[in-house]
Amino acid sequence: MSMSTCDFDIPADEQDFAKRLRQIIAKVGNASTLARRVGISNSALTRYLAGSEPSRRVLVALADAADVSLEWLIRGSGRAQPWAPNDLPKTMTTLPLYRAEGPEAGVFGDARPTIFRAQAFCSEWLRDQDLDSEHLAAMKMPGDAMRPTLSAGDIILIDTRRTDITDGRIHLITDHTRNRLLRRLQVHIGGKVRVLADNPDYQETMVNADQLTVLGLVVWRGAVLR
Repeated sequence: MSMSTCDFDIPADEQDFAKRLRQIIAKVGNASTLARRVGISNSALTRYLAGSEPSRRVLVALADAADVSLEWLIRGSGRAQPWAPNDLPKTMTTLPLYRAEGPEAGVFGDARPTIFRAQAFCSEWLRDQDLDSEHLAAMKMPGDAMRPTLSAGDIILIDTRRTDITDGRIHLITDHTRNRLLRRLQVHIGGKVRVLADNPDYQETMVNADQLTVLGLVVWRGAVLR
């Protein structure tokens, strides 16, 4: 999982809504992805590209889905991103925040997660935890497979240096079916590894260690207490 910035530079004087809409389509990947995030049909998105005006609800959903400011999306004025890393004090470190896409809850397939926005952390805290920002990925937890430990929407930090199995801990892995997912791994005798979700609704598997690729170890989570 490589790290990169999520800068999104767009001319402030761009006034054409359809052009801005095409730019946010490119930002999220493609038109189908944007339509799915917004909750509209592909044909509706095509109509907006052709000049139809979306409702206020759809405009807000478009801005949220692409992580751009509503003012910029509607009028073409101001900054496209609601904030930028340069706005933060030097005591903060920004990490790209990956939002996983996939066909079912907790599984995000073979594709790389999509960079969605940035997440800021205290630089001193990262150093105190022996965490290197060059080898960290922040991710929004997809699905409920690891509930109650991790809930959908929680922010997690993955240390991509930790590519060996740590018994009993949650890892980001690619499994024997080439699915990328978050699972707890337990080491057993004979080179076997038990791959399990904390949610009992999900089936566990027992595989050979060489059938798994460990992409990183989950080292932190952030969640709203309910």
